[in-house]
Amino acid sequence: RTYPFFPATAAIAREDIAWQGETIRAGCRVILDIYGTNRDARYWDDPDTFSPARFLGAEKDPYAFIPQGAGDHPVTHRCPGEWLTLRIMECFTRILQEELRWRLVDPEVDLNYSALPALPKDALKISV
Repeated sequence: RTYPFFPATAAIAREDIAWQGETIRAGCRVILDIYGTNRDARYWDDPDTFSPARFLGAEKDPYAFIPQGAGDHPVTHRCPGEWLTLRIMECFTRILQEELRWRLVDPEVDLNYSALPALPKDALKISV
């Protein structure tokens, strides 16, 4: 959540729509700030802190967090590989927790947000 693969995404409006009192005309480019949405203090207590426990038993606004798309699966766009990605993450997290002994060499990661995807300016170094 704290470092999305893409900090933002863009699209072209297919039709005129009204949104929060503004009109977005067909053909206009719109940008979704994923980095900002995933840190919005209106939805996240202490938004810059990595705290996986915040998701335990919590019902969040489906548009307040954009890991693989937003909203309800049957109605809005979601990544078709979302379920596979979640399963891979579960398996990898278990391996990191239970099978490997590791630590970050430098826990202060400096990301380059001018690139897509946002990557560390230097390699992410771990010690195993």
